[in-house]
Amino acid sequence: MGATTLYNFKTKVVDVTLTNATSANYTAGDVLVATQEISLGEGGSATRPLRGTINNLILIDKNDIGPQCDILFLSSNVSIGSADGAVSLSAANSENLLGRVDTGATWVDLINTKVVTPPAFAPIPFELSGDSLYVGVVARAAYDNSGGTADFLVLRLGITIE
Repeated sequence: MGATTLYNFKTKVVDVTLTNATSANYTAGDVLVATQEISLGEGGSATRPLRGTINNLILIDKNDIGPQCDILFLSSNVSIGSADGAVSLSAANSENLLGRVDTGATWVDLINTKVVTPPAFAPIPFELSGDSLYVGVVARAAYDNSGGTADFLVLRLGITIE
């Protein structure tokens, strides 16, 4: 009988402060966060890809606005469009799309911050040759950020890694 290598699943929480666009006002379909790297620090390789699932998330808006938006997860660093501009994912780049999560419009107001935990979604599987996922955020409603601060969105992911 040959040797078998077993890998255990592990769950980790990954926090990412998103680098948002700088406009004061957005319309539906504008890119709030251009494609950004999320390092998982697990060291995938060509001989053993990094596999896992995104199981849940929470989005924190430190500017206390709470816009409905789409969070796009990608397997490579490809453009979803320019920050402050309309979303524009090319046909070739769309092959890198792993999944989309709609935050919905129901944010919980914590006075100086709003948080949203999107409704349950099917886990988003990934298989990466490196150790990074990529994320971008698109506004799905008008968003007035006048008087707000930069880098106000924090994404907290619950990920299981094989």
